Amino acid sequence: MAAPIGLALPRQSTPAARRGDLGDRLFVVGGKLLWLGLLAVAVLLPLLAIFWRGFSNEAGQGGGWLAARELLGSDNFHWLLGNSLKVSISVAAIVVPLAYLFAYALQRTLIPGKTLWRGLSLLPLMAPSMLPGIALVYLFGNQGLLRGLLADNIYGFWGIVLGEVIYTFPHALMILLSALSLADARLFDAASSMGASPWKAYRSITWPATRQAVFAALCLVFTLTITDFGVPVVVGGDYQVLALEAYKAVVGQQQFGRGALIGMILLLPALLSFAVDTWLRRRQGDAMSGRAQVFQPLRSPARDSCYLVIVLLICAALLLVFGMAVYSSLVKFWPYNLSLSLSHYRFDETAGGGWPIATA
Repeated sequence: MAAPIGLALPRQSTPAARRGDLGDRLFVVGGKLLWLGLLAVAVLLPLLAIFWRGFSNEAGQGGGWLAARELLGSDNFHWLLGNSLKVSISVAAIVVPLAYLFAYALQRTLIPGKTLWRGLSLLPLMAPSMLPGIALVYLFGNQGLLRGLLADNIYGFWGIVLGEVIYTFPHALMILLSALSLADARLFDAASSMGASPWKAYRSITWPATRQAVFAALCLVFTLTITDFGVPVVVGGDYQVLALEAYKAVVGQQQFGRGALIGMILLLPALLSFAVDTWLRRRQGDAMSGRAQVFQPLRSPARDSCYLVIVLLICAALLLVFGMAVYSSLVKFWPYNLSLSLSHYRFDETAGGGWPIATA
């Protein structure tokens, strides 16, 4: 005989249970309110301060509606905007393909030393954007070690592009590593059983699953580049960009209103990128199902060798730049006295007694 089917009885509401439910709800609501408060302090208040500075008519600050119209209609602004767009598009076009190849090598091949290469590729995350620019000056500047390799000096458009490529590379890499780590082995098994070539399997499986991440990486690199002034202030030379103009307006000319106006303009690419990225995420939906199987790449000596060469070249370039930064910090007096010393690390002898280092 079939066993009797037991019906689930409704949970009886006791005073203790009601107090527990109320405590859970208060905890959730309190956590949400706390996060909203932190976001208001960290994001909303600075944005409101920028808007207030940008459109206030304080004398000598370069702000206000008339100043905004003059700024947007000036030839200098159009020149700066064109330079910024040219640099940002160039950097995004270089960084994202390199980061995609690097991420593909780490996630979809069997190259050795993946942990080491991943760690080296993320080195720029631990340094300010000025560091690649400073290292490039020591490498390719007028007194640089490798000055003879360049027909011209490092200062200008290509100096900014090279510095920003190094600075933004790990940011794009992290997005693409996450995207390429998601793969359903069943799809690749089905493609292989149907006789699809590796290239056709990539076009029909891998690329549709990662193209949204590629766009997100493009938007991130573009936004980071157009809003950064660290690299341009070091290796920009006569090539001026909008972020550097905002820096000069605030620090050099004490025109906080003008700097705020340029800052609001630089917010637009980030807002547009966020809106388009959100729209694409809603269209794409979930790329993985709950029954997906972990993808394990097969060994291919020719493929793995090619990707290993790419990874080695990228890591060598990053090590060259950051190794040069460390080496130059140990040199006593560049380029006349190249003996090594720790004198530059005596922060107590600097202005402020090392307090700026402690607060940083």
